[in-house]
Amino acid sequence: MKKRKIAVFSNGWNDDYLDFALEGIKNRAREDNIDVFIFLDYTSYDKSKEDIYGELNILNLPRLSDFDGVLLLGNTLNNAGENAILRKKILDTKVPAVCLEYQLNDISCIRTDNINGMKELTEHLITVHDVKDIFWIGGPADNADNIERYTAMVDTMSEHGLTFDPSKVFEGCWSYAIVEDKLPAIVADMDKLPDAFVCANDSMALATCTILDRAGISVPGDVIVTGFDNLMSGNHFSPILTSVDRGWEARSYQAVDALIKLIDGVSNKVDKIYHSKFDKGESCGCSMGDAGIKLHHEARTRAFHLPVERTIFDWHLMDIDESVSGVKKADDIFGSFKKIFEVLQNPVLGILAGAIVTVCTQSSAAAVGILQAISGSGALMFASAFPIIMGTNIGTCVTPMLSSLNSSKNAKRASLLHFYFNVIGTVLFLIAIYSYQYAVGWSFWNKEFTTGDIANFHTLFNIIVTAIFIPFAGVLEKL
Repeated sequence: MKKRKIAVFSNGWNDDYLDFALEGIKNRAREDNIDVFIFLDYTSYDKSKEDIYGELNILNLPRLSDFDGVLLLGNTLNNAGENAILRKKILDTKVPAVCLEYQLNDISCIRTDNINGMKELTEHLITVHDVKDIFWIGGPADNADNIERYTAMVDTMSEHGLTFDPSKVFEGCWSYAIVEDKLPAIVADMDKLPDAFVCANDSMALATCTILDRAGISVPGDVIVTGFDNLMSGNHFSPILTSVDRGWEARSYQAVDALIKLIDGVSNKVDKIYHSKFDKGESCGCSMGDAGIKLHHEARTRAFHLPVERTIFDWHLMDIDESVSGVKKADDIFGSFKKIFEVLQNPVLGILAGAIVTVCTQSSAAAVGILQAISGSGALMFASAFPIIMGTNIGTCVTPMLSSLNSSKNAKRASLLHFYFNVIGTVLFLIAIYSYQYAVGWSFWNKEFTTGDIANFHTLFNIIVTAIFIPFAGVLEKL
């Protein structure tokens, strides 16, 4: 049976959201052994038209008819009209599709309501913290999610006899950068601080906390700040961010489940709504107790590990930089390879050299191409060339083995079979070639190995080893 595959489209800026969403997608897809292909754009409201145009090209990369289903993380795909573009492609190809957290006409939707969680949050601010004056930091004014969250807050205030001042609104467009850039001037012009800054998402809330701290304003001592989304970065922030939880991991799991049912034909178009929930933090003035201590411990651990990981990565980059620092031109690299390949008479070293070069270039064809280029000097002999060629076959096994680490059991078995094929074939060739050389002697052992000879030997190796293994296919399958 052909393995099914689904395409997932999302904006890639929000790592926290993707961590949650992709975990749910992965868990449900694994249950039915479905392959997931992820396509990310990086559009944003503060990018130029040229940059946005370039980012949108990712939507044209996949041919949707090649997939069994499509999942849109729709709440992230509004920056540059991605939802409308993808909706048309989906309807044109008639591929089953589900949109997560955003309604599109004629496409199934799994979503979390904006109203319940925002009403609970506003209720908490009013009844527990005596909040009366709110400054709203919202998304785009015409965005449906932003409108619902804003309306829920205003309506809840009205239920408690409070009137929201519509002049106390800043359009942050979901962006940390926009809030960080524009809000300081607004705060500086305020005669007095509001009781609370209520933000339409966590990213803008975190930016608000940051700029207030820079201005010497304490959160929550001087003013309350709340978000919406319950991101991990908000949980690891100090103070822990008061927010609204949308259950993204559960929603994404349910979205893939709904998509699979559409693909299987066991259900029709669906529109399922789940409640969002208030998530208490410290930025409203509440104490988190032991839970807060645990989250702060996790945050400190994360704060240590991230720079360490980046430093180690930087060390690798510096090693690479140092390795090529003496290279003035491409001929310098070619000359180094030439010296290595020409002097390798030991077959084990030859195999290792071929394997290492192949791993570095991630292509046996590239390694063989380098060897062919070197052979043009006339100094490459058969005795040193043939072990290198066999090493390239072993080196080419590394890439599929790495790719299979997080794949299915069958993918791991296929990569191991590829490895066994080349290692066993190399051992058999070495025994045969060196046995004949010591018993009789090859007439071309120390003769020049040409470009054509290299190509012919590489082809001959694979044909002969394949012929040898055909009768043992059943045995290899059981390894």
